[in-house]
Amino acid sequence: MDIFCEYIVKKKKEAVDYLLIAGIVVGAVILSMVLFMLTLMFSKYLSGIGLVLIFLLWWGAWMLIQGRNIEYEYILTNNELDIDKIIARRGRKRLCTVNFREIEQCASISDPDFAYVYRNSEGRAVRNYAGDITEDRVYFVDYSKESERIRVIFQPSTRILEGLKKSNPRLVAIKEGDI
Repeated sequence: MDIFCEYIVKKKKEAVDYLLIAGIVVGAVILSMVLFMLTLMFSKYLSGIGLVLIFLLWWGAWMLIQGRNIEYEYILTNNELDIDKIIARRGRKRLCTVNFREIEQCASISDPDFAYVYRNSEGRAVRNYAGDITEDRVYFVDYSKESERIRVIFQPSTRILEGLKKSNPRLVAIKEGDI
């Protein structure tokens, strides 16, 4: 029996994202004013080039701002969970692949039975691929890859949780009410 499910989670913007966007806009405004002043001062030489540069500056600023729109896509195929990062609905990058037959533990971050395991992340590289860690149904999975201990935090759907439970029922602990 083959299992295949997909789920997309939009990453919640944090204060750093909003500060970065504000900085991009302020920088673009200042550079536009400088370019406009230079165009006026040297209108004999830079008449059309200045306006093109201002247009390109704002296009670049728009692209940088759009780059802050991030989504994570979880793709479960049989016993492997692939996590991709989608940037501005244009670019895609594979972040990790987790084989759930080789994991150490998978559980909800809010499950009191696994609170000690979740808090004890010493010696692990923690990778947060959840849209909003404060929402319900946020899980962690611990695994090792090439002698590196890794913890992935993700936000699966009900169908993905059911598929993960089928692939490794002993080590995937689903919190009551999530299915």
